[in-house]
Amino acid sequence: MKSDLAPRLLGALVTGYLRFCLRTTRWTYEGRDALAAATKDGPVLFAMWHERSLFGPAHWPDALGELSTLFASSAIGRVGGDMHRRFGRRPMKMSEKRSNAKVSREVLKRLRDGISIGMTTDGPNGPARVVNDATLGWAGAIGRPVFCYAFAVKRHKRLKTWDRMMFPFPFTRGHVVFHTWDGTVPRKADDETLEAARRSLGAALNAACEKADKGV
Repeated sequence: MKSDLAPRLLGALVTGYLRFCLRTTRWTYEGRDALAAATKDGPVLFAMWHERSLFGPAHWPDALGELSTLFASSAIGRVGGDMHRRFGRRPMKMSEKRSNAKVSREVLKRLRDGISIGMTTDGPNGPARVVNDATLGWAGAIGRPVFCYAFAVKRHKRLKTWDRMMFPFPFTRGHVVFHTWDGTVPRKADDETLEAARRSLGAALNAACEKADKGV
């Protein structure tokens, strides 16, 4: 749990496997033009469900600017953070026990610097497919577009985890979706408005998954 070496070794192993899957999968894409148009005016929030997050850092188009990601301080979270670094991202560690006010300030600073932020909206511990408060808070604070990401591959296994994560196999077909969320979160939103935004963004993330599944 406290080792720094183990997460790096596991991160290298899993990243190597994912790169092999990336190279041997025939990918199609949906929504890249809309994402490219949005990033011309500044950074975006790159949102996804935890179950479809394995390829998120890899599928972000490098030509659209830098992407920072978030990872948990748990052992498996640090493996994820190492994987993000190996895919060329700038991950930030979230604490599971302490206040994340410092991380929130850093997130907003990076957004002001023009860096997009990638996040699992129901991570790191669920409940599955329920948008967390942090995502809504950042969406309201920056007022920038939110893009919902999802991938699907024809050959895969659903892991026995809390989110039933989609684990890819090589030599298959894959489809990637960048889906624009047409909702907003007001800076000073009451509880009813926040809950409506939570449901709306959740529906958009579900729609991205459905499109990805249909694509394969």
